[in-house]
Amino acid sequence: MLGNILHWFEAQPFSKVAGIITALQVIIYASYYFAVSKVKPKVINEVMFFTDQGAGCQEHNENKGRCYNEGCAYSNIRRICEYIESSRSTLDVCIYLITCHDLANSILRVHRRGVSVRVIADCDMAEGSGSQVAVFRRFGIPVRMKKSPYLMHHKFFVVDHWILLTGSFNWTMQAITGNWDNVIVTSRRDIVEPFDNHFAALWDEFTATG
Repeated sequence: MLGNILHWFEAQPFSKVAGIITALQVIIYASYYFAVSKVKPKVINEVMFFTDQGAGCQEHNENKGRCYNEGCAYSNIRRICEYIESSRSTLDVCIYLITCHDLANSILRVHRRGVSVRVIADCDMAEGSGSQVAVFRRFGIPVRMKKSPYLMHHKFFVVDHWILLTGSFNWTMQAITGNWDNVIVTSRRDIVEPFDNHFAALWDEFTATG
């Protein structure tokens, strides 16, 4: 049968064969496009808790082993770093205070990959001891702040305009090793979009720093 098909093609004018091949390519591409478009993106809804028992997992963190403690603060940090480093095109960070080197290094790695990273920070806390904001600026990450008697107390970031991470958790070692805190991660558009828009509004309002 295959031989008959090949013989038929050989007997046809080149223009007719080319037209058939083009039509087949269009059909294959259209079939693939519709198949892919029906695949819904994974919905993300995750909650993490930090407790006063976080310091108990210090050895686990240093050994980089697996921890079976559901409240392990260091497992949570690794999970947050994974979300940061999942960024493919944009990462918008709005954070009151960041002294945690693991989180800061994840942001720097994303920046080095060519992802568009933007950081909004509290003006006073950015100049505090251990703050990583100066490091971000040194490596070329744009940072914006606003001098004000009020706190820029947000703690959230948005990955690729798709995933939101927010909560009470300050990005400090104190929060990791002793505080009771929470983090919520979601890809629900009705929740992510307001944060995305709010970041854009703050970015326009606040002042660039060098």
